[in-house]
Amino acid sequence: MRTGCASLQWITVFLLSVALLAISSATMALEPGVVVPPIDFPIRNEKNLPLTDLRGKVVVVDFWASWCKPCLNALPGLEKLAAGYPPNTVVIVAVNVDEEPGKADEIIDFLKLKLPVVLDKDHRVVSLFSPDTLPTTYLIDTVGKLRFVHSGYEEGDTDKIDQEIKVLLDELRLAAEPDGEKK
Repeated sequence: MRTGCASLQWITVFLLSVALLAISSATMALEPGVVVPPIDFPIRNEKNLPLTDLRGKVVVVDFWASWCKPCLNALPGLEKLAAGYPPNTVVIVAVNVDEEPGKADEIIDFLKLKLPVVLDKDHRVVSLFSPDTLPTTYLIDTVGKLRFVHSGYEEGDTDKIDQEIKVLLDELRLAAEPDGEKK
């Protein structure tokens, strides 16, 4: 019986991978430098969060799935990053692409995530961004322009993302200063 369950799990992983590939092949992936089109993030257990409402903040959008081990390794670091910034400056949104929300709920509970989580079972959000792999993390600046993209996850990526967030916040601070010079 274990063999049957393991086989079913692998078939599910394969089908989800094929679906993600089909979705990402059908549309062009967003590239750094483009303004991200308006989209509403349907936050789990909350109302929709329009991306346009986040203007003036650095937005980090991370795509993940319950079956993706690197995704599960990345999420705690993103949670820690979110806790290190005031919510009026940085918002980190975790977009789950599982077709069964229950699997995502299990991971969210297990990791005790407090990040806003989108359950994107209809793939509306992932189809806009079209990541090549999971996890993929996008950093959007305060005017809505995509600035950085991280595909996959390895040790040290959270530190890179943190440095990029600081760069974007410095740009915001510099733009707000009357003379535009660093003090």
